[in-house]
Amino acid sequence: MFENLTKKELYAILTGVFTACLIISNVIAGKTFDFFSFALPCGVVIFPVIYIVNDVLTEVYGYERARNVILLGFFDESYSCSLLFNHDCTAGTGIF
Repeated sequence: MFENLTKKELYAILTGVFTACLIISNVIAGKTFDFFSFALPCGVVIFPVIYIVNDVLTEVYGYERARNVILLGFFDESYSCSLLFNHDCTAGTGIF
C-alpha cells in the first residue's frame, strides 16, 4: 500500500496524521473512560499515535522537519481552540 509513495508524499501523510491526532486528542480530552478502576481521559488513547508519528518523523526526516510539523500542529491546535472558543461564546446568540 505504501510502497509506491515518495518520501515527500509520506511526509505529507504523517504530517496530516500528526496534526489530526493532536487536535482530536485535545477535543476529546474532557471525556473520560474507566480502565479497571481508574478514570482516564480519552486523549490518552490517541497520544501514543502522536508519539510514534513524531518519533518516525524525527528518525526519517530529521529534527528540523519534525520541529516544523510540531509547530504546524501547535498553530493548528491554536486555530481549532480559537474556533471552538468562538463557537462556545456565540452559540445561541444569533450572531452566526
